[in-house]
Amino acid sequence: MLATLRITYARVDGRELEGPPGARARLTKLVLEKVSLLDGASIFSIRSGSLQELEMSSGNEFTGVLRLATPEFQVLNQWCISCDPVIAAPKLSELKWHTRFYDPSHHHFLEAGRHLRRMKVETGSPTMALMNRFDIVDELNLTLSVEPVRCACCLCKIKLTPCLKRKLGL
Repeated sequence: MLATLRITYARVDGRELEGPPGARARLTKLVLEKVSLLDGASIFSIRSGSLQELEMSSGNEFTGVLRLATPEFQVLNQWCISCDPVIAAPKLSELKWHTRFYDPSHHHFLEAGRHLRRMKVETGSPTMALMNRFDIVDELNLTLSVEPVRCACCLCKIKLTPCLKRKLGL
């Protein structure tokens, strides 16, 4: 039986992962890399009684809506997706959000509880709203995005040392 499926550089019509539940009864992990929808398709729908983990990285290739309805789903690991996910996952326990953009009006976690076992996010004002979606997170991996400091005298990027031009009297 197939437990992990990886789809890379594919164009799909959005219904490939729907169908009779017995067809993919043992699929527990799905990896989608650089997957895009065929012309005219706007919804990519995944329904599975056994899927527990989705890893997705698509950049700007995948736009539209990602619908995920999986009662056993626990782990979402997404990199740079530009689609609007609608995730119905009552057992969601791990969220790895590798994008600085989160908009609660476009990114929906339906039937998900307010408690995560593990969460990985990058800071940025839109992403902070994602952290507010959950009340309890047992393990938080937070990447801080800090803008470089610029020297007032010459606008060079500096760290903690004084500007070299200022030191030399230039």
